[in-house]
Amino acid sequence: MGSRYAKLKRRRVRVRLWRWRFVLMTPALVAAIFVLGQIWGLFRPWEWTVRDQLFRLRPPEAIDSRLLIVAIDEPDIVAVGQWPMPDTVLGELLDKIRQGDPAAIGLDLYRDLPVEPGHEELVEIFQTTPNLFGVEKLIGHTVAPPPALEELGQVGISDLLPDADGKIRRAILSAEDSQGVSRLGLGIMLALHYLEQEGISLEPLDPERMHLGLGQARFVPITPEVGDYFSEEIGGYQIPLNYQSQVFETVTLKDVLSGTVEPEQFRDRVVIIGPLAPSLNDFFYTPYSSNLTQDPPQMPGAVVHANIVSQTLSAALDGRPLLRLWHRRAIWLWILLWSGVGAVMTGKLLFWARSRGYNLGLLAAVITITTGVTSLGIIVYISFLQGWLTPLVLPSLALSTTSIVIVNSHHLSELRRANRKLKQSSVRLAHRVEERTAELRQALTAAEAATVAKSEFLANMSHEIRTPMNGVIGMTDLLLVSQLTPEQRDFLQTIRSSGESLLAIVNDILDFSKLEAGRMELESIPFNLKACMTDVTRLLYAKAESKGLDLRVILDEDISACMQGDPTRLRQIFINLAGNAIKFTAQGSITLRASRCDRHDPQGASDSLLIRFSVKDTGIGIAPEHQHKLFQSFSQVDASTTRQYGGTGLGLAICKQLTQLMGGEIGVESQWGQGSTFWFTARMKPVTTGVCETLRPEPQSPDLITVAANTVAGKTVAANGDPQQRPVKILVVEDTPVNQKVVRNQLKLIGYLDVVCADNGQIALDRLAQESFNIILMDCQMPVLDGYETSRRIRQQYGDRLPIIAMTAHALDGERDKCLAAGMDDYITKPVKRERLAERLEFWLDQSLPTPNGPADTSSTPPPQERATSQDPSQDPSQDPAAVALIDAEHLASITGGDLEFQQELLEIFSDDAIQSIDAIKIALEQQDWQGLYQLAHKLKGASSSAAILRIPDLARQLESQAQAYHEEGLPNHGGRHGAAPVTQAKADLHQLHEIVETLESTLIQLRFKVERGHF
Repeated sequence: MGSRYAKLKRRRVRVRLWRWRFVLMTPALVAAIFVLGQIWGLFRPWEWTVRDQLFRLRPPEAIDSRLLIVAIDEPDIVAVGQWPMPDTVLGELLDKIRQGDPAAIGLDLYRDLPVEPGHEELVEIFQTTPNLFGVEKLIGHTVAPPPALEELGQVGISDLLPDADGKIRRAILSAEDSQGVSRLGLGIMLALHYLEQEGISLEPLDPERMHLGLGQARFVPITPEVGDYFSEEIGGYQIPLNYQSQVFETVTLKDVLSGTVEPEQFRDRVVIIGPLAPSLNDFFYTPYSSNLTQDPPQMPGAVVHANIVSQTLSAALDGRPLLRLWHRRAIWLWILLWSGVGAVMTGKLLFWARSRGYNLGLLAAVITITTGVTSLGIIVYISFLQGWLTPLVLPSLALSTTSIVIVNSHHLSELRRANRKLKQSSVRLAHRVEERTAELRQALTAAEAATVAKSEFLANMSHEIRTPMNGVIGMTDLLLVSQLTPEQRDFLQTIRSSGESLLAIVNDILDFSKLEAGRMELESIPFNLKACMTDVTRLLYAKAESKGLDLRVILDEDISACMQGDPTRLRQIFINLAGNAIKFTAQGSITLRASRCDRHDPQGASDSLLIRFSVKDTGIGIAPEHQHKLFQSFSQVDASTTRQYGGTGLGLAICKQLTQLMGGEIGVESQWGQGSTFWFTARMKPVTTGVCETLRPEPQSPDLITVAANTVAGKTVAANGDPQQRPVKILVVEDTPVNQKVVRNQLKLIGYLDVVCADNGQIALDRLAQESFNIILMDCQMPVLDGYETSRRIRQQYGDRLPIIAMTAHALDGERDKCLAAGMDDYITKPVKRERLAERLEFWLDQSLPTPNGPADTSSTPPPQERATSQDPSQDPSQDPAAVALIDAEHLASITGGDLEFQQELLEIFSDDAIQSIDAIKIALEQQDWQGLYQLAHKLKGASSSAAILRIPDLARQLESQAQAYHEEGLPNHGGRHGAAPVTQAKADLHQLHEIVETLESTLIQLRFKVERGHF
């Protein structure tokens, strides 16, 4: 049992030693560094400065009454009249002093040469005064003593040894002259003469170490082993000078000679005669000369000798301690001791704090240094009062350095320990991360599967909803072109409007889903900004007209009409905001405006422009407390079951996310009952007019507008009105019977009668093997064999010669690319618009078949406007188009053979193409392309005349004649006039042209509105 306890105890000791290894090792290393510094004398100036401060801090002592200084000051020199003073004056002074029977007289004046008159009398005084002692200088520039006193052996050396910083801290008791004779210093000689009268003399106490005894005093010399002086600095017998006072009792030369000083004042005292005049330059720096002052005070040499005498007398008679220096080995141990104290204190604090969960850090070093240096300072001060010059700087530095090193070592140890823990935690965390990563992978796989499922669900829902909607809207369109009563037409238009509303809801849901999934990508193409905004008014004109509202478009002058961005999404936002404005406005107007945003955008590109768009209405307004609901998904201001206005609540949420994709934001300014202004910003890049393109394509052939008036996508109308059919055979691959019926009838109306339907892809392949077709309309999602695989097989078997147009209810991103990748040539989404279908068929049939018949020649048939006499060609172009008839019904009936369906089709196609041509006309006018403007106006004039349209040919003719006049005057394309007319007249002509174009546009919009409602 005892053996186990001993082993356990030894183990604990080893653990503790290992724990304290830095604490035990650091003091020795730090102490060794500072010991080397002490040996090399690196820290002596700091140590001397601390000792000087001790002299200044020591309490003042009483003036030693055993000494009296006879000072020779500046007034004394002036009174004597010369310097050195004559021997007569000096002799008289010595005679008066010795009459007072002093104990000793020290003549701290160099008198190696006679100064007449009175030299013989002075020599006699020297010889008859046994207690008079003169001085000589042995070090440096030597000065011989008075010969008479030298013969009597009454001469002491006056040399004072300054330290490296120039201060007197040592006293020379004796030194050898050039003959090797030991000579006593003046101060010790005066003190010994005084003490001899007291029966006290020097006695050797330790001859080997040269320790001497003098009464109660023990003299210990400075040696290379004692103190911090180098051997070359030590000569003779030197001891530290323990200054007693900076002043002693002093009388002047003038006072003594004048008899003012009584002889009794000199009795039994040591009298020192010396200069105090600054002009004699007998001054020295002492510990009382602070280095912190600009002009440290200096002490006269006579006062320094007086301190040496006083120090000796006080030590021998009164027991006042002499200053002693430490032995060098003791200094080294002292440094090591305090280095160890710093290490132990710091280590204790750190371990104590760590055991309680704290981390003191450098605070432990601060506490240790503060406590240790304060304690050391007190010890040094007390020991100084006892006569020991204890080192302070080196122990303090060793303590501080050790403490800081221990703290840093502990900190590094803690860092290593923390690093080990961190590595362990990192390993554990890595395992947890791997486990969590595996879980996240599973969750990600599940999320991706859910996303795929969601996408498939949306695709399927879109397909399933669009498929019946294709039937509903398609059949409605077919019925609308048949013979109907006004009531029936109104019912069918209601059905069609409801179907389109449902389709808009489906599109909103798809857009919202794409935005939420981050799959919405914006285009960046050049487009005409004003044309884009005008398109919105065209699309919403019917709704606004039905409520009697005015639609206005304002584009500020400081904004270029040509921008680069996404016109489709910009139009979507405008349609949503303007549609809401129409919905909530009963009367007044709705204004669409684009202006430059003055707000600074630090994140915007330097070549882009931040544009502020707004839609202002005069409707019911929105209360401030309800405005926060506007841009939230599936949220409405009035969500009650009795609300007057419907909607899904997705439109504004989609607008908000679209504006954010465009680098902008959206907001509203509204008060209840005062209308609303919905605004949004978008960042776009201005582009040059030359690269700006319209949103709708310009006509591709010279006579396209004329062809549009006479041709209904495959059915050509000759001048006599007889339709012609193109020999085209179309294969429709569609699994839904309703859609088959819709497409078949749409093709019939367009003019394609040879149509074959297949219920799936396999049947389509079988029919292709049996007969030939000119074009295929392909559904994508079908049983047995879908449209994608069917297209691939057709391409493998028949190559690329047979055009395939996809007709699908899928409307998600990537569906078009998927169809094209499968081998299809084009893509149409359901519900299929008859106009869109006709356009794509015409395009692809033109690619694969030559046109059987060219465009009809309309030159032989004079326009109805030329035959009419009730219309003035020079009529004001600003006249309201609603005030006159827009269609020549008689001429229309003659060219269509009375076929109402054909009339409806013809007018719809003309109005669509004519409105498209307005965009090209605007661009040509803006670019001042007079030749292009002339051609476009000429085509519009011919097409409108052929289609039995009134009012339009006159306006087009005026535009044509103005453009032709400008062109003939030599005005360059895309430029201005070159001297053809004054600037003011040119501006007026351009203004008239703009008015004609605006009248044309408003007239065509009115015509389109009437045609859509069959009011012709």
